[in-house]
Amino acid sequence: MGSRRFFRSVFLVAVTLLFPGGCSKHEPVGPADPSQNTTAIVTIGPQGGILESSAFTLRVPAGAFASPVPLTVSTVPPGHPFGNHAISTSFRVGGLPEEFVVPLAVSITPTDA
Repeated sequence: MGSRRFFRSVFLVAVTLLFPGGCSKHEPVGPADPSQNTTAIVTIGPQGGILESSAFTLRVPAGAFASPVPLTVSTVPPGHPFGNHAISTSFRVGGLPEEFVVPLAVSITPTDA
């Protein structure tokens, strides 16, 4: 039970880091560091869709976005933000709209699974 709680905590921290400016109207949403490696690019519209790379999946349900939105997923350079304590690669999602009406689902595969 303890490891389940640990992974839930790590997941919540990862999601928080993935969407740092998602609710702010004054901060840009997307990769801020040009050294990040973009691993996937997809346009998702009102019909929903999936943004996916090797160890990252973002599921956008139908109706979440009002119009087509180009999204990217990038890996964050090693050592950032968890240093040697990371259990997976860190990812950054770019292009998310400031508002969406249905929750999005994120899956990250731990590297030591």
